[in-house]
Amino acid sequence: MTRFSDTIEAIVKAAGVYDDYLKSDHFHLKVKNGPYMDLVIESWWCNYHADTLGVRHTSVAHYYEQNGDLMPDPDVVIDTGTGAPIEITQPPPFGYFRVRWFDPDNGHAMINRYQDQAVRSFLTIWSRNLREQGFVQAAKSMKAGVKT
Repeated sequence: MTRFSDTIEAIVKAAGVYDDYLKSDHFHLKVKNGPYMDLVIESWWCNYHADTLGVRHTSVAHYYEQNGDLMPDPDVVIDTGTGAPIEITQPPPFGYFRVRWFDPDNGHAMINRYQDQAVRSFLTIWSRNLREQGFVQAAKSMKAGVKT
């Protein structure tokens, strides 16, 4: 587990939906905490291949609206079990980076070590910000907004 995955679990537990987070086919939680952007946490079973990335993934994102479209800023996918980053999407100029993936050609899990270190560093900062900005407390107070 990582500090970031601990923070996400704290938010989900505060919302009272931890079992759904770990077990439902597709979990969705939207935490409103003005004046900050909404935080969206989703998790799903990822069993289309047997690799070392785990079988459940979690996406964590803030979204803003641009020209009528929802834009992630950022959207990070982690392995739910280990907290290891899998991919990150950010608005330009950053874009999309794959950190971990399964290569069906050679049957191995692959890691971009540079991106792994960079994303882990970012997630440590984001974790601290989510806690300091009150997202755990906001989740506790808005249980009615939970969808699974």
